[in-house]
Amino acid sequence: STDEAGMDTKRPAASALEDLTALERHQKFMADYEKYFGRSKGPARNDYDVLEEEHRFLWNDGDEAATWEQQLAKKYHDRLFKEYTLIDLSRYRERLVAMRWRTEAEVLQGKGQFVCGSLSCAERAGLASWEVDFNYVEHGTPRVALVKVRLCPACTVKLNATRPSPAQAPRSASKEHRHKHKHKSKSKSKHSHKHDRDRPASESDDGAEHKHEHKAARSDASGSARDDDRRASKVRGQALINDLLL
Repeated sequence: STDEAGMDTKRPAASALEDLTALERHQKFMADYEKYFGRSKGPARNDYDVLEEEHRFLWNDGDEAATWEQQLAKKYHDRLFKEYTLIDLSRYRERLVAMRWRTEAEVLQGKGQFVCGSLSCAERAGLASWEVDFNYVEHGTPRVALVKVRLCPACTVKLNATRPSPAQAPRSASKEHRHKHKHKSKSKSKHSHKHDRDRPASESDDGAEHKHEHKAARSDASGSARDDDRRASKVRGQALINDLLL
């Protein structure tokens, strides 16, 4: 009779659980556990939380999955398609991008190969393949990976905007240097003219005196030549008179 009474008390509880869904039964069990054994330490983790914590962009051949969390993350990584990447360009103005590999559903849809690889773009025309050095930080360690991505012309412009153009700085610097050199030459020329105007009077007088001496020398040479011509004319005239008298 005692066993029959115990069976009668368990039947209503079992029938009540049968009427609940799997989620409702789980919530009831968790509520009973917290009621009788106290609150659990920290929030419960699901598979997505584990993947987010243990995910790696690249798993090398020598990497070992020591824990079940790492095994789950590596198993998910092995199911991804790694020929082309998908890229998030929403923060390209800050020179920040995010990349990830494609899932099977995205490969079947052609996303990233026949459709632009940008997550926010669905362009199909004018796609081009690019090899990009993807610099990222994973678990506090800087890493670099060479990946391929296919983008439309508009998204290509956004991707190039994330890279500084080192050729602009030297051109600007050389242009500024030419401007400064030109300005310096003009200043030097003006300074020279000003120096000539402000030259002391003694220097000007010396130059004028040198020019006057040169002019006087040329005048003396011309006067002596004329005197020689006069004497020669007198000699010829006297010789002619003597010939007539004889």
